[in-house]
Amino acid sequence: MKVFQIVSSVYPINIGGVEVHVYNLSKELVKRGFSVEILTKNGVYAIKNEELVLIEKCRYFKILKYLLLKDYDLVHIHNWGAMPLGLVKNEIALLICKLRKKKIVITPHGFPEIISSTAKKSIKARIFLIFSKFIFTLIDKFVCVHPQQEETLNSNFSISKDKMVVIPNGISELAFEQHNPMNFVNKYKLNGKRILCYIGRLAPNKRLSDAIEVMSKLKRKDNISLVIIGPDGGDMANLLNLIDKYNLKNVILLGELNEKEKYQALSAADIFLSTSSSEAFGISTCEAMAQGVPVISANNIGAKYLLNEGKYGSLYEIGDTNSLLEKILYFLENPKKAKRMGEKGRKRTTKFKWSKIVGEVEKVYKELLEKNKRMIKNGGF
Repeated sequence: MKVFQIVSSVYPINIGGVEVHVYNLSKELVKRGFSVEILTKNGVYAIKNEELVLIEKCRYFKILKYLLLKDYDLVHIHNWGAMPLGLVKNEIALLICKLRKKKIVITPHGFPEIISSTAKKSIKARIFLIFSKFIFTLIDKFVCVHPQQEETLNSNFSISKDKMVVIPNGISELAFEQHNPMNFVNKYKLNGKRILCYIGRLAPNKRLSDAIEVMSKLKRKDNISLVIIGPDGGDMANLLNLIDKYNLKNVILLGELNEKEKYQALSAADIFLSTSSSEAFGISTCEAMAQGVPVISANNIGAKYLLNEGKYGSLYEIGDTNSLLEKILYFLENPKKAKRMGEKGRKRTTKFKWSKIVGEVEKVYKELLEKNKRMIKNGGF
């Protein structure tokens, strides 16, 4: 089976939840004998020996030509709101796939929730929502990353339940392995520190300013450090200004780290923080849980699902820095309870191993292709 994954960019070209998801999904599908190509705004890529390899440089209309002329069985689109071709050309791409009688799968990631919430305040978002309702009639299957997304797509986008399936994001087997924290601790001079850790893009919606505000209140506790890992997503300058404003020595911005160092950082962490106002799933949160790190997260949609309303981690209301501070202090002052929470989280995440998730995706692909064969055989579309 030959599958085209369509996404704006891909890991390690860009580091983000969707990019990492597409890279790992493609890698696991290749292991199962699939032929996979990843179509992005920067070109077409493949996974060879578990490395991302550029096949062909092409943008916009060249990608449309690629969809029109190349041989493939199915396309899987990721994050409709960030499709790589741009308005109109995205829709042309879908029409090309339909005319060629190819099945189309979409994993919308956080798009439905973002558009649904902003449509209440933005005319542009309302128009986009209406337009998306029409375009979504061309999609054969929606892969929702959590059950609530089914409800959002059904109520706000008029998607029927039979066109949806819930398959959460996956995490690597590496997330469950033991990693030596001491290289990380020694490298960044964190010996004897209680470590709070964040991993992800430094973007305004991640609300890392909340974490820095809390650290300003913990400034006198010189044994507590906040380690922030990830690329700039538009909020770096603001965070540096806040760190300077509060004269914080206990906040470290490390930028992007490789996978080995990332897991060493998680294994060294006492608490993982997710302050984001919006997460469709939360891959970094899930990876932290797999390492047995107790999680404190803002009460966004992805965290509600991952932490099961607080059963597998601690939730606070988005933007409530007083509550965040209380929860951090509680975990630090009650290490046994924090450890038990981390152990519960680790057990929870075994269901998100890629070895399990990819089987569910493969099942969707095969069911659609069998249906396609029957329709073509019967003269249908």
